Amino acid sequence: MAERPPTDPELEVVLAGYAAFARGDIAAATADLDAEVEWIPPISSPDGGRRIGPAAVAEYLEASRQGWKHVTSEPAATRVGPEIVVVHRLHGILLDGTPRETELADVFRFREGRIGRMRAYEAPEAAFAAAPLRRWIDAYREAWESNDPAVVANLFTAD
Repeated sequence: MAERPPTDPELEVVLAGYAAFARGDIAAATADLDAEVEWIPPISSPDGGRRIGPAAVAEYLEASRQGWKHVTSEPAATRVGPEIVVVHRLHGILLDGTPRETELADVFRFREGRIGRMRAYEAPEAAFAAAPLRRWIDAYREAWESNDPAVVANLFTAD
């Protein structure tokens, strides 16, 4: 009997959110968000721009979902260090009857067991490239705020 690989609870939370969105259950899709979640859709999207807090994210997701008569969600999640990158394929029928298929990529970061940040990218390769860069930016912010020489030194290599 093959042994089942260990599960990643954070991956499970993220994928459950996508399933809830696809069935139109925005309350379930936002249930695991941190109280100060930062949600950043692509600026180029019609509803692009930063949102803070579960209520703002729910409003955004409601608006995104309303354009679809029927939608199927096919997310594939990959852990990249502390981030989770989700390549998300949506296909279905828009309200006006037009078939639509799109692929985006989202990068999630958890904070104390809840989704603390999501940033969307228009292309999967951009999301996979951004995940390690985002970790460095977070470490830089921590070094700046702490002013701890050891934390600052950890940002740079010897060369």
